[in-house]
Amino acid sequence: MKEINSMEEFDNFINENENAVVDFWAQWCGPCRYLLPLLESIQSETNKVALAKVNIDDNPDITERFKITSIPYLIKFVNGKQDKVNIGNTTKPKLEQFCGISE
Repeated sequence: MKEINSMEEFDNFINENENAVVDFWAQWCGPCRYLLPLLESIQSETNKVALAKVNIDDNPDITERFKITSIPYLIKFVNGKQDKVNIGNTTKPKLEQFCGISE
């Protein structure tokens, strides 16, 4: 799972991947730590979606751009455009659905 550390990296990631999901997280966030292995599992099982994570403490400019006030916060991008969001924890089947890899 790609770790994004700058606005330029972020923009390149969402524009270079047709189907991309970005996880906004923080090390101190328990639900974020629960979600991360699920996302990594999805990443290892499919190439239908590109996954990346943004640490909100290290990247306040990206966090502010999307007005993130609660984490975990997932944003799905399709062809570089924001498609949908998921706020809070969820299950692996719901994550797969959110990522567009299951019905």
